[in-house]
This record gives sequence, structure tokens and C-alpha cells, in this order.
Amino acid sequence: MKTKKLLALLLCLCMAAAFWPAAALAETSQPTLVTSIEVTMIKPAVGKSPNWDKDAVHFKTEPADSVWIRSLLWARIAEEDYNGTDADNWWEGFSTDFSVFEPGYYYAVFIGFVAEEGYAIAETVTAKVNCRSNKVNVSEDNSGAVPPIVFSPLSPVEESESVLVTHIEAIIPEPAVGEYPAQGISDSDFSAKPNGSVRFLFEGETIAWHRIAEADYTGTDEGHWEYWEHYFSQHGVFEPDYYYRASIAFVEEEGYAIAETVKGFVNGQPSEVEVYVGEGYSSATLFIVFGLLKGELHIIRASIDAPVRGEKPATEPSTFEATPADSVGFDKVEWKKIAKGNYNIIYLHDLYYAYEGNWERIDPDSDTFEDGFYYAADMYFVPAEETTIPETVIGAVDDERVYNVYQGPYTARLRMVFEPLEGLEEITSVDAAITVPAPGAKPDTKPTFTAMPADSVGLDPHLTWSRIAEEKYTGTYRDAWEWLDPDSDMLEFEYGYYYRAYIDITTKGGYRFAETADMTVNDRPSDGTHVETSFGKYGAWLSIVFEPLHTHTAGTKWEHDETQHWNLCTADDGEKMNLAAHTPGDWIIDTPATVEMEGTKHKECTVCKRTLETGTIPPTGSEHEHSYGSEWKHDSDNHWKECACGEKTDMAAHSFMWKVDKAATVADTGLRHEECTVCGAKRNEKTVIARLPARDNELPETGMLWWPVPILLLIGLALLLIGFKAKRSKQ
Repeated sequence: MKTKKLLALLLCLCMAAAFWPAAALAETSQPTLVTSIEVTMIKPAVGKSPNWDKDAVHFKTEPADSVWIRSLLWARIAEEDYNGTDADNWWEGFSTDFSVFEPGYYYAVFIGFVAEEGYAIAETVTAKVNCRSNKVNVSEDNSGAVPPIVFSPLSPVEESESVLVTHIEAIIPEPAVGEYPAQGISDSDFSAKPNGSVRFLFEGETIAWHRIAEADYTGTDEGHWEYWEHYFSQHGVFEPDYYYRASIAFVEEEGYAIAETVKGFVNGQPSEVEVYVGEGYSSATLFIVFGLLKGELHIIRASIDAPVRGEKPATEPSTFEATPADSVGFDKVEWKKIAKGNYNIIYLHDLYYAYEGNWERIDPDSDTFEDGFYYAADMYFVPAEETTIPETVIGAVDDERVYNVYQGPYTARLRMVFEPLEGLEEITSVDAAITVPAPGAKPDTKPTFTAMPADSVGLDPHLTWSRIAEEKYTGTYRDAWEWLDPDSDMLEFEYGYYYRAYIDITTKGGYRFAETADMTVNDRPSDGTHVETSFGKYGAWLSIVFEPLHTHTAGTKWEHDETQHWNLCTADDGEKMNLAAHTPGDWIIDTPATVEMEGTKHKECTVCKRTLETGTIPPTGSEHEHSYGSEWKHDSDNHWKECACGEKTDMAAHSFMWKVDKAATVADTGLRHEECTVCGAKRNEKTVIARLPARDNELPETGMLWWPVPILLLIGLALLLIGFKAKRSKQ
């Protein structure tokens, strides 16, 4: 009890810290009142960790962006200790002792926030937490706290087969003008019933975005997705005057199936759910439509004259415009160069490559352009008077997206990189070689490349692996591949899975891919299913799918080469079984020699029957003397002696006699075989000899005398009776 009181006291101290005075507000005429706060939190799920990231809390305010989260605290209380009132409980603060949600507890989250400069929290403000209204406790320092959000006790994860998934909820970041669309969410941003029953369907980019112009929007979202365009704008950020729709797909975990009537919730609101049932799996896609975006998109567009051999660099842009108009002005341009062989390229985005290396500044007043170098022009811009440059500003050069434009509130930079004046050498072919998975082996992390020209590409940044259960693989894009961490998840390859290696490569300085470059993985070209390849100007993306690992079973047909023989695995995976060197046999006469004609003979492997050696037998001639030697040859019926010319002598039928290998006893059977007394040929090996019969005065199968046994039993019984009577008499 003392421990619980101590933890409760510590929690109260932490909550009090949320209300410590914030920095004094700048003196303004009258702060704008915050009239509405809406918070959405994903419900706890067994085995998942609580979300401690204040910046990841999904909340909306009226006016927008008028408060910020100061504190986020999780606590729990055992189900049997909960008294039914959220605030008046001995809540136990989260610690390292329980870093994940467990069944049998009520969980609560305490959220404290502070008004931004120029705003004040209205005393009558109410907060909606997961669509439930809560009174906000407002302090004099213009901070506030929401009463604890309490979640019902968790049930253990279902483990039975074919359990239906009935509920899925997710939180998706809301779009904002000038910001990049979120490509995915973390595991802490979604939950399901039963707990742990679903995972993301697609790897990496788990959120798909679409948009529709304000003029084309009818106000009805469901069933009209064909009018929405897949979102990929020229600038890659959210733009004003559009409605945006986000969708996120989930697939069931093993042992579960998504119900056709599954309910979906996105950002706390009911969502349309599209259920797909495929071969061996099912998926559910949740949708949300965000309101019309308003605001200004800040864009800087500029370009500069390209280098010309022997001429000086340009000192100002050849084209320049800004949105809004006159929001920024040109400041200066700085030119840099780097030797072709020292230039490194790292792929970051569909339209962008990072250019790394030790750039050398050049003087536009004295230096001229020359061969053998990449050149970069950094154009700098400053804001108009009494304004600043927003962090969401984007840049474009020749309608191509430029990254890292924002350098601070008073500086923006656009960089143009120019290829060497003499051009780049083209890469015509690349074959990536990766070690084939083997049971118990660790994954390959450093593939090798055979390129033309040699040493023209490199790995960027590393190799990634994924897998899918054999029974769930359909060979389509809908397959739910599971990303693997080589340091934890993927310690070694296992049976029952397809494995996929995904390789990113980039060109080295001085090279680019030819438009007709030939891309292969392990010498296999792209087939659209097991091998996929694609490439751009400076980067290539290669993947290969390996068949499931299995226990190899040797076929019956022998394969061979000049030195070895083997059986191929029945799975036709190329695995060689029973690999061994040839075993030569005796000479086999193909054509016996005659007096005038030579004969032919050969030796073959006794296992695979491959011919290993051939030879000739000289003609016998009229004066040939046969040499039969002492060695007996035989088949199943006869034995003989043989001359090198093939002539046979002393041929006779076998004379078999039984020989005992193991003598029989009363207890055990024996073994024997027949053996020719002349040549030693054997037949009827391991013939069983019956056990010997037991003698009358012996126990069966042991040979022990049996008649003393009943006599001894009678004597023992008599002694027991005498002892019993003596005890009764004494009593």
C-alpha cells in the first residue's frame, strides 16, 4: 500500500509540473480565445507500447494551432482496485517494469497543454477526447489539462484459429498547406479487435493519398472515388483549394480473418471500410476525407545558365519568380565544383538525389568552366521587408522539385547541379549477385555487382529483406510482405516462407545508366514476379523472390559429370544430393577378341553406370596362350575364370552351403546365408534361424530351472501365516 501511495504521489508531482508557469505572453491588445480542443488517442492494445511522443498526439483546436501539448503521462490501475471514478484512484505511473500494455488493467492518459503566444484558453472551453466531451481545467498561467482519459481493461490476445476481426481504428496526420503527405503511421497509431489481429498490408508507404479540386467536389465521399486523382503534385506537398482523401490498408495476422462487417474508425470518426478477400488472406482499407485546405503555398522558381567550356559562371538567375509575388528577392549565387571521380550520389526521392563530396568554391570573376568536373550553382534568396521565409517554402528548378530550400527565416537556397561538360559514361548492364537463402543461414547484407563498365555502381544504402508465409503468397502486389530487421527479426532463414531481397543501387561519380541498360539479379532478368528491376538516371531498384526453403529429398535418377555423380532434389531447386566421386568397377567385355579381330572393353561407375574408361583386347592369334589367373568371376547362377581376351574356362554352377552368421539361442533368433564353396558368391543373406526350444526343467526363453520357484513361494507364505498368529497371541 505504501508503494502505491508513493507512486501516486510521484504521479501527482508529474501532473503538477504540467501547470508550471509558461513564459509570459507578449503584451498584446487582447489575446484570441481558444474555444475548442479535440484530442484523438489510439486505444491501448495488449503488447503495444504507450505513445509518449507529445508531438504525435492528434489534436485540433479552434482557432487552429492555438495550443501545444506540454505533458503526456500514462498510468494504470488493476481492474479489482478501480472504484469507478476516473480521478479518485491510486493510479500507478508507467515505469520500466511495465513498458507495454497488459490485460487486467484500466489505463489512463493525462494530457496538459499551453496556449500559444497571442492566445488564451477560454474558461468555458470543453475538450473532446475520442469524441467524449470533457471539462478542461484552466490555470491562471494560461495552461490547461484534460481530466484523465480512461480505457477499459484489456483482454488477452485471442489465439484460436479463424477469429474474426470486428474493429480497426487508425490515426492519420491531417494535411496542411506546404507540408509533405505522411507516407505511413507507426504501430502505436492503430489498433484492432481482437488485439494484435491485423498489420499493415503494404510495406513502407502505408498511406495512399488522393485529392479533388474544390470545384469538382460534390460533398459525397463514399462510392465516388473514381473522381479523385491519385495525389502526386509537381511540388510534392499539400496545396490549397483541394480536398484530400487518405486510405490505409490492413491485412489479418495468422489465425484471424477480417469480417465483412468490420467497423473502421479514422481519427476518432467512423470510416468507410473496403474489405477484400483473396487467396488465403483478407484485407480491409479505411478511408478519411479531410476538409478543404486553405492558405498560401510559398514557392520559389529559378534557374541559371548552364556551364559553357571556357566561359565564366553566371552571377544571377536566368529566370526567377516567387509565389506569392514579391515575397522573396534574389541575394547572390555561389558556384562550386568537384572532380568527377570524387562525386557521390545518394538516392533520396523520386525526383531528388543528394550530392555529397568535398566541393571547391570557384571565383566567378576569374575562373572558367573546364572538363572533368561537376558544377553546382547555389542561388540564395531573402524575404521581402518585414517578413520571414516560412519553413514550408518549396523550390523548383526547371519544374523539377528542389529539396532543402529553407535555410532559416531569412535565407532560402536553390541548388542546380550540372554534369561534366564532356558528358558521363553510360552503364550498359548490371547484375546484382546475392547469396541464396539456406536453412539456418543468416541473410546476405552485402551483395556484389557485375557492371559494365566495372566499378560504376554501389549499394545505397543497404540491402533489405522481407518474407511472407508460403500459404499467403499469391505473386501479386497485394501480398502482405513483412519487413525483416537483420539485427533482430531475421537471425536466420526458416522453412515455410518466401523471402525477398530488395536492393537499391546508385551510380558512382562520372556514370549514368543508359536508357537501354540490362538489369539482372543472380543472372535472372526481370519477369515481373520473382525478379523485378527498374532504374532511372542515377539509381536502380532490384528485387528477387526466393522459393520457400524445404527439406531436400533425393530423386532416383543419377546425374553425373567426368568426376562425380549425384541425385537432384525432387523439388527441382538444383540442389545436388548424394554427391560423390565415381567408383570404377572391373573391366566389362563388350566384344570378345577372336584369332584375327581385336575385342573391346570398358569400365563403368558401379553407382551411376557412367563409362569411365574404354580399351581394346588384342586378337588371340593362332599362337595365343590363354591366361586365366586364379580370380573367380560369377553371376547369380555360375562361376568361371576368364582370360583377358574374354575366353572363359572352368564354368560351373554354384555349389551353395549354409553358413551361420549368428547362432540361435532359447532367447534369440539367429542369422545365416548360403555361400558357394568354390567362388564365395552369396545368396539368401540374413536368413532368420528360429529360437531353440526350452528343456522341460528350464523356464522358457531363459534356460533357468523352474521347479524350485513354486516351492519357495509356499515356504514364504507359511512363514507369513506363522508370524501373523504369533502377533495375535501376544495381543
